[in-house]
Amino acid sequence: MTLNTTTTIKDHLYGLRECIIDQLKNNIKGELEILHQTIHELCKITSSTYGFIGLIDQDLEKLNYSNLIECTSFQNNIPMLGNGPLNTSSIAVKYLKLAHGKQLPFFSYDEDKYRTQASWFSFLLIPIFHQNQQIGLIGLCDKREGYSKNLLRSINLCSTAIYHVMLQQIEKVDMMKAFDLTPPSRFFCDKTIYDIMSTIDENGTIVLSNIMWNECFGCKKNQILQMIMHQDHHLFFKLMEDAQRSGFTESAIVRMIKNNKILYLNMRVINLRKQNQIQIIAQDVSERYTKKAKIKLL
Repeated sequence: MTLNTTTTIKDHLYGLRECIIDQLKNNIKGELEILHQTIHELCKITSSTYGFIGLIDQDLEKLNYSNLIECTSFQNNIPMLGNGPLNTSSIAVKYLKLAHGKQLPFFSYDEDKYRTQASWFSFLLIPIFHQNQQIGLIGLCDKREGYSKNLLRSINLCSTAIYHVMLQQIEKVDMMKAFDLTPPSRFFCDKTIYDIMSTIDENGTIVLSNIMWNECFGCKKNQILQMIMHQDHHLFFKLMEDAQRSGFTESAIVRMIKNNKILYLNMRVINLRKQNQIQIIAQDVSERYTKKAKIKLL
């Protein structure tokens, strides 16, 4: 994206938002590369000396990033940083602690630091939340005249699109973990347990499934619709169509049949465009619905 001096910052940020959405729908390079390009554009558009986008590690008790992508004008070529807990020191870690517990974006300007030409005289931080849990942080620093409410509102045009990229990256990591599970292991995503996973082709035939799926439904490579209640076929088709159209992960409660009993699954589907497949990751919430039925009977 090249900047045009006759176009406003808001216009540039709106264009960046559309670019992020298009990249996520096509998603050839992957979510981390989308974030990598995004932070460079954000720094360029806002004239920020330094910027970062970080995904927060949900498994560690200590606050840290699972992935940190930085951009600074002091270096010509900025690699993506971080795969797992970061061992390298970064100012982004300081800002993560500063933003901890805050849900609303905020900014700051230190005139004394600016006068002495000290670094980090201004910053803007946007915490990214999903289901009341912080999953990421966007940071911009050292804009010469500082940040403002109007600029923050304009940058928020992009933050929703960045949220979808972060969420899809987190869910893809969770899906990869699911294939390696053996009972009674579990992994955690947004404080919800997702351990039942399968991959289906364009015809709805199961091509791959993990241990937990096989325990529930067996390991036969049959049609997914043979397991889903007939009344929920339309819902499942809609989930697949929405995922294929939007490029985002779509979710709903879908009922499936196991040994003539109904299982309620909190199901998420994601379209793997390059493989022409759909991945399913789910949580068995049948007990929750059974309890509700008992309460109604009482």
